[in-house]
Amino acid sequence: MPAPYSIELREKAVSAVEKGEKKSHVCRTLNISRNTLDLWIKKKKETESVAPKRDYERGPRPKIDNIEGDELYTRVGENLPSPKVRRLDN
Repeated sequence: MPAPYSIELREKAVSAVEKGEKKSHVCRTLNISRNTLDLWIKKKKETESVAPKRDYERGPRPKIDNIEGDELYTRVGENLPSPKVRRLDN
C-alpha cells in the first residue's frame, strides 16, 4: 500500500473546494481522484481534521496471539520427526 498523501496536500485540496473551486478542477490540478477528495471532505466534516488514520493493523489477525499458544505450537513441533528421518523410513 502506498504512503498516505501529506496533510498539507489534503488541507490545500479541501480548502480550495471550501473557497468555491470546482472539485474536478482541484482533482486535475493536484492529480488526485475525485473519490479521494470526497473522502477528505467527508472526513473534515466529521472530525475537523484531514489527517490520515494512524496505528491500524492491516491484514488478518494472527491465529496465535499469546505467548502460551506460541509455546504450545513450539512444543508440538519439537515432537515431529525431522525430514531426514521421514525420507529414510520410505
